[in-house]
Amino acid sequence: RPDDSIKRSEVARVAISELGLESVALGSEGSSKFADVPLTHWGLGYINVAASRSLVVGDDGVHFRPDDPITISEAAVIFTKMLGYDPKADAAGGYPTGYMITAENIGLFEGVSQTSGNATRSTIAKMAENALEIKMMEQTGYGSNVQFEVTDKTILKDTLNVEKLYGQVTGNKFTRLNGTSSLKDNQVEIEGKIYKDVTGQATSLLGYRVMYLVKTNNNTSRENEVIMAVEDANAMDRLEIDGENVVSLTGDTSKKLEYWRDKQSDSKTKIANIAEDAKLIYNSKAADFDKNLIKPESGTITGVIELIDSNRDDVFDIISVIHYENYVVDSTSEASHKIYDKYDKGFLTLDPDDSDTKFSLTKGGADIKFSDLKEWDVLSVAKSLDGSAITVKVSEKSVEGTVTEKSKEYVYIDGEKYKVAENYTETISIDDT
Repeated sequence: RPDDSIKRSEVARVAISELGLESVALGSEGSSKFADVPLTHWGLGYINVAASRSLVVGDDGVHFRPDDPITISEAAVIFTKMLGYDPKADAAGGYPTGYMITAENIGLFEGVSQTSGNATRSTIAKMAENALEIKMMEQTGYGSNVQFEVTDKTILKDTLNVEKLYGQVTGNKFTRLNGTSSLKDNQVEIEGKIYKDVTGQATSLLGYRVMYLVKTNNNTSRENEVIMAVEDANAMDRLEIDGENVVSLTGDTSKKLEYWRDKQSDSKTKIANIAEDAKLIYNSKAADFDKNLIKPESGTITGVIELIDSNRDDVFDIISVIHYENYVVDSTSEASHKIYDKYDKGFLTLDPDDSDTKFSLTKGGADIKFSDLKEWDVLSVAKSLDGSAITVKVSEKSVEGTVTEKSKEYVYIDGEKYKVAENYTETISIDDT
């Protein structure tokens, strides 16, 4: 709800969370600093800590109005104080003008279109993001020589122990760009360094150049953690092609991939230049370069081919092929970890105790358990050539309607086109419902 307003209590929580003081807030719920914040209010601890750090003062020090929407100027006060710039804001005229001017000058409003009125949730999110990397102001002189100076410290690095880095994801639990992997399920390799991948975001971006945040663990026995990773679109180019749209791959040194971008509307094919030493990732695992894995001698790839140009020289140096097989769950056995297919594909084994095989089982982008599978779930399964890496995406989507048209490979249900899976064995006829 990015365009909704946001409450004063909610912004207090944003500020305290950004300062890494959530545990302190949870321990500060025994009393209330404001007459209108009852002991039962969900934000009590956050408001108390914000008040104790002088980020908020309330109306005449007595009332906080926790459930009122916060204004842009009120939010500017909280973030400006959080960064230590309140002396500068007071010198510029105080509330509200001095704080608004100071917030603008230090970059709090970068990328923010609002200048007045109630702040929206998206505005507060952007201000909070900006605040992470703004250099903080600290008092350096005391007594008769009070001074404040801008330091090199930031909330991100010096308060939260998080570093913002850029690099290429070079390995995950399945494989490395340059060979086999010995990484654990929750580990990822970026630029040759190994981290714990807290969210799994980095693991899914093998070969990508990314912006990533690393949280440093002071306990030397624990790995540093990647807490966020996103594609660095400024450092790489990426092209995704439906496997069915690949026409040919020619050349041994200077390779060219011919493909359709859109068969329905394009009048001619397009060409992608492939590096001589391009690396091939087939179904999540590095493989020797084989044209037949990208464009089979007969048939097509049922899945996706992704090309990555990791240095933006208009030549793609990584080719990732995801070739799916379809399973429809008939039944499962938790004892043997087998999934039995309804249409004669036999069974699929996902055994967590098998040290020779690593797998992922996801639904809607989130990990699920084997026990979550149920009859009629549709599985898109990608297996590496040696069977040691298996990725499974689960869907329960279905469609109801009347078959209005059919061909050898496709069926139309109420006019919508669907491809018939190769392993589907039942007969489909016109007018079937």
